[in-house]
Amino acid sequence: MNLSSYTLERIVMRLIDEKYILYTSLGFGLFCSLATHLRLPLPWTPVPITFQPLGAFLAGALLGPVYGLLSQLVYLLTLPLSIYKGYGVLGGPLVGYLISITLSSALVGSVRRYTNNILIGIFVLCALAFIYTAGLAGLAWWYYTTTHTIPPLSHLLTQGVTPFIWGDLIKVGITLLSLPLVPFMFRRVI
Repeated sequence: MNLSSYTLERIVMRLIDEKYILYTSLGFGLFCSLATHLRLPLPWTPVPITFQPLGAFLAGALLGPVYGLLSQLVYLLTLPLSIYKGYGVLGGPLVGYLISITLSSALVGSVRRYTNNILIGIFVLCALAFIYTAGLAGLAWWYYTTTHTIPPLSHLLTQGVTPFIWGDLIKVGITLLSLPLVPFMFRRVI
């Protein structure tokens, strides 16, 4: 085998892997869109318990920052397939959560190449804190646009953070447990 065929073979294998990872990122985006149908609405808050953070964390952890973010952009584009049935949700109480969940996949993916699970866990927790912060800002904005008042922080925390902490920590744990799959799934891409 000469050098040129070896290089061509490597290029072809790289393209196959990039096509695979692209399809996987599209799959994660569709998963997040369809995961909205598995939700638990809570009577005291407009924010339901959903699986989108898990999908975003897994997409970032398994696909890296670029393809993880791409998967979540696919999720935003496929909002009409979700329980929200369109883009009107981007003007409602969930806008901060939806945008921050999208960006959190890139944050989690940015540390995917590190083997230190403690560092990766810290970044996933930072992504979760980012989701909560942006979600609360979006929730406050929604309250202000609908009632012309911003509720106290304690009220916003009761509606946008405290009901979700334990479930989201489980999602963080599932993400960390999935990290050994990275070399198996994308052995030639990473």
